[in-house]
Amino acid sequence: MANCDQSWLELEDIRSFRYDQQDWIPIYGFKYGAEHSEFPEIGHFGEFQEFRGAAIFKKYHKVAEEITNWNIWSNDNYYPRYSDEHPYQESHQFNDSEKNNIGFRLAVGELLPNDKKAQVHLFQDFALVYELKFRGNTWIRPKSDNEEVVKFIVDGNNGIQRVEIRSSYLKEYLHLRGAYFRLYYYTGRRFVQKNMPKFDWKEEKTISELPNDRCHAYIEHIDLHGERLPKVLITPSTLEHLQDHTEELPPQCVANAQKVTTVAASSADRYFVYSRMWRGEWINPSGTVGHVRTVEI
Repeated sequence: MANCDQSWLELEDIRSFRYDQQDWIPIYGFKYGAEHSEFPEIGHFGEFQEFRGAAIFKKYHKVAEEITNWNIWSNDNYYPRYSDEHPYQESHQFNDSEKNNIGFRLAVGELLPNDKKAQVHLFQDFALVYELKFRGNTWIRPKSDNEEVVKFIVDGNNGIQRVEIRSSYLKEYLHLRGAYFRLYYYTGRRFVQKNMPKFDWKEEKTISELPNDRCHAYIEHIDLHGERLPKVLITPSTLEHLQDHTEELPPQCVANAQKVTTVAASSADRYFVYSRMWRGEWINPSGTVGHVRTVEI
């Protein structure tokens, strides 16, 4: 497409999408959408999503609802933690901003020394309760005709990009654990085009500013190197006036004016339009148990 579609940029399709209604739910990792050429080439576009989440014990539902900092959700624990000031913290443990344990992650990444990509570990209690077996890049359930329950989606170098869990199993497990799943994710889209977009807004638009649903879109005038151009450019006539009065101005001021004017004339005007969204969703537990065998103890 030669020009950016406003509804695409404003993430209308993503904003109307709810993971709670899907068969597969991403709980960790990232996803690339369609992409064309390189930034800042005219015609470049792309999309990126990142997913994180944690099972939150029911009594901490309100506490988790108030965690709106993406860095808390996106941060991997990587290693168990212990210090003289704080008790031992398990690697899957999810804490609020006050370091209180309010739930657990179903997948965590571990970046070992000298490794370029993180290993991703599934929460083993989930694998054991459903008697799962790891085959290829998938956790299957032999007792259910090798049904796929967890998928590790990999890139071309066999690095794990994303972990997805079949919704029916996730919701049942949440019911067993007395928890909800808090899915938090980021979505970004970008486009570079020759002309100023013909949107019903200019420069910036706030699409949503709720605590757990923040979405903004922007338009920036850039040069062929991707650098932002100043909003007010010095015109050739103004530059001529400056050159006639160089004795009144520092030499660097005139040099900067010449540089800005040259960039403005040769930048092959282009516009960088992009959007960003951070959103939190709740995945609710099921009300029944169907996959787990009941054992009397």
